Amino acid sequence: MSAQHSIVLPAILDISAAADLLVTCRDMQDQAEPVTIDASAIERITTPAFQVLIALIKTRKTTDKATQLHAPSPAFSDAASALGFTAFLKEEAAHG
Repeated sequence: MSAQHSIVLPAILDISAAADLLVTCRDMQDQAEPVTIDASAIERITTPAFQVLIALIKTRKTTDKATQLHAPSPAFSDAASALGFTAFLKEEAAHG
């Protein structure tokens, strides 16, 4: 996984961290190479952070740019399921 084309999510990704995530995602949205979202360290993630990630994935998809979700932690997967994002993530972000 290339560091320059990846977003490593922190253990706690709540509303206070969502603003920083938004800046990072904006920097990555036009990246020509595939972008990997490393979700392996997530211990807690809230709805605003998921909204930012989904916006990134959708924006990149509209311009045929790949986004990959890498090693989602159990907490990430549980939160995605609780919020109804599991199907979207499976369809729109290839898992690695």
